Amino acid sequence: MGRKSGSSKPVAIKCIMKSKLSNQGRDNLVSEISILKALEHPHIVRMLDFTWDASFVYIIMEFCGGGDLGRFLRLKRRLDELLVQRFLQQLALALQYLKNKNIVHMDLKPQNILLTSTNNPSLKLADFGFAQCIKETAKKNEVRGTLLYMAPEIFCEGFYHPSCDLWSIGIILYECLFGTTPYGQITIEQLKEKLVTMNEPIKLPSTNEISKPCAALLHGLLKRNPSERLNHEQFFSHPFIDLDHAPSAQSLDKAAEYLERAPQLESLGKLCEAYDCYLEGLNHLMAAYNYERLRFKKSQIRKLIKDHLLKTESLKLELCLLSHTDMTSSSSPQSEPKILNSQAVNLPDPIVPMKCYNVSQQPKNNTDSSKKGLFHHLPKEKDDYQSSLKSKSLPTSETYQLQDSDTSDNFTYFRGDCLSTDSIEKINNCLSSDKSGILNRIKHWFSRQNANTKNPCEFSGNANSSSNIVVEFLDKFYKLISKHRLQEALTYFQNEFSCCLKEAQNDSNSKSRSILFKELNLAMDKAEQLKANLNCNSKMMIGENESSSFQIGEEVLDEDPQEEDQCLLM
Repeated sequence: MGRKSGSSKPVAIKCIMKSKLSNQGRDNLVSEISILKALEHPHIVRMLDFTWDASFVYIIMEFCGGGDLGRFLRLKRRLDELLVQRFLQQLALALQYLKNKNIVHMDLKPQNILLTSTNNPSLKLADFGFAQCIKETAKKNEVRGTLLYMAPEIFCEGFYHPSCDLWSIGIILYECLFGTTPYGQITIEQLKEKLVTMNEPIKLPSTNEISKPCAALLHGLLKRNPSERLNHEQFFSHPFIDLDHAPSAQSLDKAAEYLERAPQLESLGKLCEAYDCYLEGLNHLMAAYNYERLRFKKSQIRKLIKDHLLKTESLKLELCLLSHTDMTSSSSPQSEPKILNSQAVNLPDPIVPMKCYNVSQQPKNNTDSSKKGLFHHLPKEKDDYQSSLKSKSLPTSETYQLQDSDTSDNFTYFRGDCLSTDSIEKINNCLSSDKSGILNRIKHWFSRQNANTKNPCEFSGNANSSSNIVVEFLDKFYKLISKHRLQEALTYFQNEFSCCLKEAQNDSNSKSRSILFKELNLAMDKAEQLKANLNCNSKMMIGENESSSFQIGEEVLDEDPQEEDQCLLM
């Protein structure tokens, strides 16, 4: 490491001793410098300059303070799939750039992938000493690369196919997920023998569960025959790579477009289309969070994610309920469902949550026609951010006014009085459309935040039996709903709610108790919706003393700003 003259910014200096260079080594060095001079990409290490003296050649590169991926893996052993996906997106963008220039790296390995920092790092490809311009398969009289990450056709036959880099990516992906390469701990001679004789496909360990898209990508990359291996186009368009939602400067604008459109579709009764828009918007919001580097802006985006996650989950429940209501139209008017006997909780009219809402596109305190609509604007400076907080112009769940639709047809639509088989099928297809698991990914992220933002599931890790009982109750209740076992969920709620309420009252941790009460309130609202739509005649009773305990004045602590620059793993 050094500093460029006239600048305080650190740089990395690669020193190559001339006396140790073979003729081939000299050619590789000249090739590396010429290739690096032509490359400029956010995920490729940039060459700033080069020079030489009598003994050394010096290549001056941008400095990456996080070390290399190999060191990172030694510290972490294995990486979370969400982090791996984010890293892989960055590698894919770099490879896409190289592919457009017909450049094959030929020595992809963790040691040649650098991290910009230890906190919220980005990846950058480095060391282009073996890189060459190859358009089609070429026969070489030399072996280039590192044996452990080398494609079999290079070692066995000396053929260099453009997809050899993709085999290396597959080995790196395997190592990141499982903590070791597919070959395990073996000697060089054993590795050579495996490369020559191994004909069976590489098997994935059963001890570590990974998603189906991730497993499919691994199987596609680790094909011995390059003609059967994923090509670059298939790799870039793979669902696990998901380059459409890779973090970029445009991510926030894309999110705004979808999340402004979703309420409009919802107000028209097009719930399936609205649900898809919310999912797309959340995906792009996650990308915007990862792209942003300023802490106060990340804090704003995080609040947007949290707000729209709640709206999306609520809409998902409505769709779930719709798909299970009676498809036969009733000729007699429905009797009004009974509601919970609770004075302390402001329960909505059971029919109201199932109406078609007209959601205003602008926050209450914002009437200007901002280009980003409901996003208003992200302040450029921290002072602007603080002033916007004081004026309460930030969009939250409270900035959307719900208005009953005047269209009576929407009432029967949301109650499911006359849903056709096609409508049911459309809703079920919509509920299964979250192929990327966006909702689970975001909920998983929120569950890993600072202790000051603990949710009930995080409190269950404490030695507190009260919290554990309530969390188990909530977990089972929502799992039954997610599996569409709605009547069973309602019965379970009726039988267990009183017991859980008492346990929440006995919780000695004030923060935990406050959040548990809030979650039980939300669960009761869900139960009301279930009861109304399943036409349950049984009355759910809550004692007067029990229900009064729901009057909680304290609110859940907001996010700790010290955690705002934590990476939202994708």
